[in-house]
Amino acid sequence: MKNKSLLINGLVGAITGLIAISSPVTTKAANGNCGFDTTITQSTGEFSTQVSGATYQWLYCATGLPITGATAQSYTPPFGGSYAVAITLNGCTDTTNCLQSQSIIATGIDEMDKGSQFNLFATNNGNSVSIKNSGTAMVIEVAIVNANGQTVLQQKAFISSEYNINTAQLPAGWYVVLLKTENTKSLVRFLKSL
Repeated sequence: MKNKSLLINGLVGAITGLIAISSPVTTKAANGNCGFDTTITQSTGEFSTQVSGATYQWLYCATGLPITGATAQSYTPPFGGSYAVAITLNGCTDTTNCLQSQSIIATGIDEMDKGSQFNLFATNNGNSVSIKNSGTAMVIEVAIVNANGQTVLQQKAFISSEYNINTAQLPAGWYVVLLKTENTKSLVRFLKSL
């Protein structure tokens, strides 16, 4: 019985170790393995670390993947989610805990801002996105961001009644569309399945 207990404890320890190695975002005390402060703060949507003079790589916690171009001491995400940063200082790299974005949380394809004159529809399994305008024609900014926080499309568009965006070239996955006018911002999420 003692050998089985040792074997089970050993397997649990090995599995726990493998999970910690494979996940770039782990839970730790404020001073991590490198001895510097591994906490991040958020103010008006911007995340930042107190560690200066280091190399930084921001991560999207849902995937654990690095966000392309997010290598500054601070980072403002384009959409809601949990974020962390890998900090390298004096040859030692440590990763902060994940922190949930409090500024923007995209929840669903049909949840535009109340009173928005725009409606967004993903069509053809997400191979195109249609923006319908029920108000005055205007120029809006459109950005599509993937699940890694990377902007994959950004353009200005004049929308009188309807505007279509071809998303066939994008790989399958979840995307967030940001529509921005002079006075409003609307975030919606869509799934491209093919």
